[in-house]
Amino acid sequence: MSFFQELKRRNVFRVTAAYVVIGWLLLQVGDVVFEALELEASANRLLMALVLLGLIPTILFAWAFEMTPDGIKRDRDVIKDEAHEQRTAKKLDYVTLGVLVVVGVMSLWQHWSDDPQDQEVVIDEPVTEEPLSFIANTDIDEKSLAVLPFTNVANTADNEPFTVGIHDDLITSLSKISALKVISRTSVLNYHSTDMPIVDIAGRLGVAHIVEGGVQRVGNQVRLNVKLVDAMTEEPLWAETYNRELTASNIFQIQTEVSQEIANALKARLTDAEVQSLGKQQTDNLDAYNAYLAGRQRLLTRNSQSLYQALSLFQKATELDAEYALAYVGQADAWSLLNDYSDVTRAEMLANAEPLIDQALQLDPSLAEAHTSRANYLAEQGDLEGAQNAFQHALELNPNYPTAYHWYGNLLSRLGNKEQALDMYRQAVNLDPISPVIQSNIASILSEQGRHKDALAQYDRIIELVPDYPGAAGGKAAVYSNQGELDEAIRWQRIAIKKDPGNVSRKAELASMYVDLGLTEQAQSTIDEIRLQSPGYEKLIYVQASLDMYQGQYQNAVDRFAAAWQRNPDNKNYLGNLAFNQMLLGHNEQAIENYLKLFAAGDPDDFQVNRDNFDSAINMVWLWQVTEQAEVAARVLNELKAMMAEFPDLNSNFNRAMVAAAEGQYIESAQLFYNEYKKGGSRGYWQGSHLPMLKEVINTPFTQEFVGLYEYELQQQRQRVLAFN
Repeated sequence: MSFFQELKRRNVFRVTAAYVVIGWLLLQVGDVVFEALELEASANRLLMALVLLGLIPTILFAWAFEMTPDGIKRDRDVIKDEAHEQRTAKKLDYVTLGVLVVVGVMSLWQHWSDDPQDQEVVIDEPVTEEPLSFIANTDIDEKSLAVLPFTNVANTADNEPFTVGIHDDLITSLSKISALKVISRTSVLNYHSTDMPIVDIAGRLGVAHIVEGGVQRVGNQVRLNVKLVDAMTEEPLWAETYNRELTASNIFQIQTEVSQEIANALKARLTDAEVQSLGKQQTDNLDAYNAYLAGRQRLLTRNSQSLYQALSLFQKATELDAEYALAYVGQADAWSLLNDYSDVTRAEMLANAEPLIDQALQLDPSLAEAHTSRANYLAEQGDLEGAQNAFQHALELNPNYPTAYHWYGNLLSRLGNKEQALDMYRQAVNLDPISPVIQSNIASILSEQGRHKDALAQYDRIIELVPDYPGAAGGKAAVYSNQGELDEAIRWQRIAIKKDPGNVSRKAELASMYVDLGLTEQAQSTIDEIRLQSPGYEKLIYVQASLDMYQGQYQNAVDRFAAAWQRNPDNKNYLGNLAFNQMLLGHNEQAIENYLKLFAAGDPDDFQVNRDNFDSAINMVWLWQVTEQAEVAARVLNELKAMMAEFPDLNSNFNRAMVAAAEGQYIESAQLFYNEYKKGGSRGYWQGSHLPMLKEVINTPFTQEFVGLYEYELQQQRQRVLAFN
């Protein structure tokens, strides 16, 4: 008998098959049981190892032993009986077949239970676009470049500011060439002294070329070496070393030559105006030049201390060179930002900045930076058409100036053109991919669009890249506030204040959050702190008036705004708030008179609804209704509805609810308020109980029901805030 036949006679093949099938069954059962017991994947691996290890002993056992009616015996002790051998073989076949059936049933059960059609699909939020700021740019312009921070070759502390300045100004010079795409300085600073490969840096910044260089200043000599590198191959396309006497004229000349050589290497054609602009020397005073560069570096930080330092440095530059146009622009921009980030008043900002812009444009009418600043101030004064024209002219002069796109986006956002604003921000990001300020503006619009999750992710990315930037923490506070999560908003606002304690506007916003949460003691304490820190902070009156309203002290608010308007009759915001609080106080005729005065309407028939007076017009409809001027009230109400139909951003649940209340549709109004509440937009809902036109809406059973839920949520948030006090 052959060896193969002997294996068959002893049922080694059948035993092996039965063992394999049983082992498979054990693994299937183990997978289900281990998952139910929440055991780690290593348990499955151990069971598989034991099954595999048991295969060899099983084969040996099948060779050496045989099953008999009297039990298992060694093969040599068993009398050979063909009928007995066939019965044993059939038993093994039945066992194998039975186990195969069990395994098949288990496999079908697992397949059906894993069928996605039978599973409940839970979607937390609608699928949204990826946040706009950090998307990789796959369409890279062949004439795009980033100038990496220059190396301080001398490696001395006094040479570092000079090295930074040369690098900064070369970027400015290159950005004047419209045929090139040049990444802003703020975005390349992250790659100072990095070991990251050039191809990776270029990929992150979305450019095809990298410029590297080193600066050494020794006595009255300066040495600058520069090279242009193809990012994909890392092969140099152009390189040069410049040794010159250290003068302002020579520095500007070097920058002009480098810019032209890089343009030539990339086959970028310069216009006649660009050639003229590149050759223009802003100052021949080296100390003024250094002061200006240092001021511009501090301007980017966006906190109150650095902005005051920037203003001082720009002022020093113009003292050293009275014809330094860029330094006047720097001062104007510093005044504008100080109005946002410190206690500088609007009147103080305008009085100081406008002459500076005029001076800069008189010295250099082709200066894009000056036209950008002028546009910003025109927008501040309400000349929106003039501001748009100025922004467009600035971009014609320098299409690589990210600040122009950034501030133009701010204007478009203010006008309600959110998509156009996002387009401007995208173009700004294209030139300055890692600017925390521009990224914050994008996140803000995402939040306004209801994409709160994307906005928070955007701010988290900013915090990761620029941990010291206070705007990201303040931005997260705003997002949480927009969702009605005031406890989280307060926590993040405190973090922002800690990063920039001189920014009283952040403290004012914190006080306002306290009011909305009903923590009046904390609100008043924060107001007192602001008043002590900055007695002349003009925006504090709005927070104090909000607290007056919360406490029902309308007369106090009336007195505050009446006195403020008397001191400064040019500030229309004071007059508008005076009229609003007069309405709350029940002085309806006085409120109507001041509203008409606010919008330069001699009588009700002259009043026309527009975007700027939309919110006030809703109040005026109610005032005309209760003073029995139904005809004008109906006309203005129709104009409000027409505006909402024309401009989607005005057609919000809140505005629709206010209009429904004015029409006497109280249940519909309550439902619309509830819809906004469900979306999280419930910050300041307490004001509804103070607005006379919502009295009937508040009294509906439906409103009372959801106001109870709202108050319960606020109480929970108050407890959490007090817990981390």
